Amino acid sequence: MYNEYLKNSFNKLFFTILYMEKKQLTVIYIATFLIIIISFLRIFIFPKYIEFTNVKDKLTNISKSINIAKRKSAKLNKYKKELVLLNRDLSKARKYFVRKNEVQNLISEIAFHGGNAGIDFLEFTPLQNRKRKHFYDIPVSVSIRGSFIEIVRFLKNITNGSLLISMKKMEIKSTSVKGELSVNCIIKGYGFDEI
Repeated sequence: MYNEYLKNSFNKLFFTILYMEKKQLTVIYIATFLIIIISFLRIFIFPKYIEFTNVKDKLTNISKSINIAKRKSAKLNKYKKELVLLNRDLSKARKYFVRKNEVQNLISEIAFHGGNAGIDFLEFTPLQNRKRKHFYDIPVSVSIRGSFIEIVRFLKNITNGSLLISMKKMEIKSTSVKGELSVNCIIKGYGFDEI
């Protein structure tokens, strides 16, 4: 019975299509053809196109990353050369600084130049180191006595010595001995933190 119904329905559809006008048949054929083509494209082509687009986007991102890495690499070589030059300059500059916990070098430098100038040391007191951002001060309170020429020679020698030194709070007074001066000052050496 069901088979009979299908057979009748199929025959009815077939004869309806058979006796249709040519325009209607053309529209049905085109619609059927388009449905088949669109289904084929949707099932087989479109997923590959989306995958291709994703791969293309990934390739573009990788190319950008490679270009950025190349630019950074070029800069890295430049910075390495710069670092070599800066380390060379730093090693030259280090000889002018007192090494950390080597206050003895500063005191020896002051005593050496004082002895060469012929002055007398009345006071020689290391003070508290003062930490700065990348370096620290090493102050030494000094009281000396000598002639004008001896004091000038000492000051000249100490400032032209092998260490970086500055003088603060300098007081110059004449003493009871004719032609003799006394000088009170703070002599600062400078140290740096090891990198």
